[in-house]
Amino acid sequence: LGGRNNAAVNNVIREAGYMGFSSAIAGQLPPDSNPGGAVKNQAIHNTIFDLGRIAFFADAGLDIKHNDLYNAQFQASGLGIIFSANTDGKNAEIAYNLLHDNLAEKTALYNGGHGIFMDDNTYNYRIYRNIIWNTTGPALFLFGGNGALATPIPPNTSTNRQVYNNTLINGRLQAEAKTNVQPVQTLAGAEFRNNIAYIVDLDSPALTVADHNYQGDPVFMDAAQHDYRLRPSSPAVNAGVNLGSPYMDAPMIPIGAPDLGALESGRPPLAFGAVLRPRDLAQLNVSCYQTGDVTARCQIGNLPLGRSVPDDFQAVSYTHLRAHETPEHLVCRLLLE
Repeated sequence: LGGRNNAAVNNVIREAGYMGFSSAIAGQLPPDSNPGGAVKNQAIHNTIFDLGRIAFFADAGLDIKHNDLYNAQFQASGLGIIFSANTDGKNAEIAYNLLHDNLAEKTALYNGGHGIFMDDNTYNYRIYRNIIWNTTGPALFLFGGNGALATPIPPNTSTNRQVYNNTLINGRLQAEAKTNVQPVQTLAGAEFRNNIAYIVDLDSPALTVADHNYQGDPVFMDAAQHDYRLRPSSPAVNAGVNLGSPYMDAPMIPIGAPDLGALESGRPPLAFGAVLRPRDLAQLNVSCYQTGDVTARCQIGNLPLGRSVPDDFQAVSYTHLRAHETPEHLVCRLLLE
């Protein structure tokens, strides 16, 4: 995804990452990489799965948002579903993604698979409101930097990476600065705030900020069904710090004090990955049954592979009758704006 102001939107991509750059989507390498700012490229609402290696190489100036990414690293280990190394991200945003089922081999020789892995010398990234589960390596992992890029950054330069409001289910949140390289790495400029993880491994004194991170089970609505909203009784509700824009912007504007994790209490569920297109509607199967005098529950079937219903998809009930209907019928119609 090269050039400037380009976008990959609402695609279903499968069985990629077996050759070439070994990723389903990547940006351009220096000296032709995107400069960031107002001309960043974007990958939004894509579903990418069944991958030889990785879904995204997070190149400079590539925003990666609202994607559903899973089943990665069938032929590799030690990478992430989203991965970068030796890259100045130009303030690229990695946000509102589902990353799951990276079952790469983990042994004494192989490091397993991560959700998001910022390898050596990654600078200038905003990583927020991602949901990660079922990885064999740390779910979200950052190494430090020592300036050794293709276009070198002076050693001890701030890595400028904000890791805010991510939810890691049964996963590890970890950062590490290597000391076996010269110059030694720094984690200066790496900030971890408002995250939820089963294990929080952020003891390095080199981190600029590591606070308001919750370790353990925060009491999700229904983790078994992948409903990772917080219950009202959760200790993570109203326990965060307001981090300003873009982290607290819609669709997750806090109601009261900010929560920890990716999903704010009281906000409607989000659609991740590719969504239905108008031409998909004809193939849907919809069945409804009445649950009250004026309410019904509807089930939608035969969704295209890799697509879900968008945020504004509604089942609307009507009680007026057509010629062939009886008073017992409740007619459900689907609206796709």
